[in-house]
Amino acid sequence: MATTAILFGIGFTWCVQFGYGTLRLMSLGVSKPVLALVWLAGPLSGLLVQPLVGALSDASLSRYGRRRPFILVGVLGICASVLAIAFAPGSFAIPVTVAAFYTLDFSLNTAMAASRALVVDVTPVHLQASANSWASGMQGLGTVFGYFAGFVDLTQLFGAVDSGDTVGQLRILGVITCTVLVFTTAVTFFSAVETPLNNPIEFSEEEEEEEGTLENVSSPTLPKSCLTPFQDILNGYTHLPRKIYRVCVIQFWAWLSWFPFCFYASSWIASKHTDPESEAAVRAGSFALLWNAIVSLGTMVLAPSLTGASHNASHIPRLFMIWSVSLVLFFLLMQSTVWMDTVNGATVIVGAAGVSWGIALWVPLGIISEHLVKDAVLSCDGGCPQATLIAGTNLYRRIGSSNAENGTRYDSSTTEVQPNLSAGLVLGIHNVFIVIPQLLSSLLTGFIFWVASESALQPSMVPHDDVFGVCLRACSVFALVSAWLCWVK
Repeated sequence: MATTAILFGIGFTWCVQFGYGTLRLMSLGVSKPVLALVWLAGPLSGLLVQPLVGALSDASLSRYGRRRPFILVGVLGICASVLAIAFAPGSFAIPVTVAAFYTLDFSLNTAMAASRALVVDVTPVHLQASANSWASGMQGLGTVFGYFAGFVDLTQLFGAVDSGDTVGQLRILGVITCTVLVFTTAVTFFSAVETPLNNPIEFSEEEEEEEGTLENVSSPTLPKSCLTPFQDILNGYTHLPRKIYRVCVIQFWAWLSWFPFCFYASSWIASKHTDPESEAAVRAGSFALLWNAIVSLGTMVLAPSLTGASHNASHIPRLFMIWSVSLVLFFLLMQSTVWMDTVNGATVIVGAAGVSWGIALWVPLGIISEHLVKDAVLSCDGGCPQATLIAGTNLYRRIGSSNAENGTRYDSSTTEVQPNLSAGLVLGIHNVFIVIPQLLSSLLTGFIFWVASESALQPSMVPHDDVFGVCLRACSVFALVSAWLCWVK
């Protein structure tokens, strides 16, 4: 449990970004079309950083461990970015804040990738499932507490500045975020026993045959390590089993809907307030997201009981059915935003969407992991899969007659090393199908913002500056496509 503590801090930080990011940028005068470009930082960092950090940390020979240096760099970047966003000087506030947003997203993905890998590294094989559950739970709890901290009037609680000061609220929250992150990181560092990776030793052909070991023991150079995860993803894509490919396609269309909700829901809530730019409006958005986090966490805890035992033949089809229903529910909730003009009503909609969000976080990975185990796509000598979220390194090894490590498989009938669809590689491919629609959705919402700002008919088309609601309704149509694909075999 203590090893996963850092994920509480990361979840806390992420929800502060979601809850205050858009409103902070708008308060500085950033236009809505530019706002969409700023939020490209998230999908870009997810596409580039996670597989890259995975490969580089896998190959790290640091005496402090493979993951700790990357976690430390990520945490330092997060703290610097959060403080820069909160305390950016007036004359340079916009460029500093925009740069800090990109640094924050890249740092968050660095810390996340290395932290999840650390959990896998230090956990015995038979406890992997439990460790991953703790990791997800810690991140979920961090999200709940993060939104709660954003909802509380911190300026009144600490008495540092006048109550109701939005900038003061953000600054206090920024300091709290850094404190929480540093503390949880320290807990993880002192509790996790990480064994540094030793320099590979070359074997002669005779020694390899005697030991039953065949290794590519050359230390991975930086360029090769950088390219390896992306090459693995491209090669593995062509070998995806049909069910996993189906999940990836559904995720592609679903995330075209989820991206605007994640980044603009709090801003939509604030727009329903009598004073949309007030600190009270910002806290109203955090309160709605707090309920969304609580509902989604409860959904992830209770929903598995509806699917029956995993060995039943109807288990996977039932997961697809639940996923489809949740996507239809999300579409209906987003369409209902057109009639909602009050903060309380908008809060109910965002909170209810937590049911769909909880299903979205649980079902796709559940289907993938079940398929990996049942169809033996993932090989493990102990009979229990060690699921990692990171693409493998450029080290190939065969011990005895067979072994699968680091996303590769050695075929004794040929000298060619063929790709093996390990959990890390499959989840890397799955991550690409999540990130690319985020890029497309960001461009689509940017276009909507531009049309709204340029159109002379905007006041009648989007009353009360409901451009965020337009984005939610327009992009939620893609959820129906995903719901239909859940029934297409």
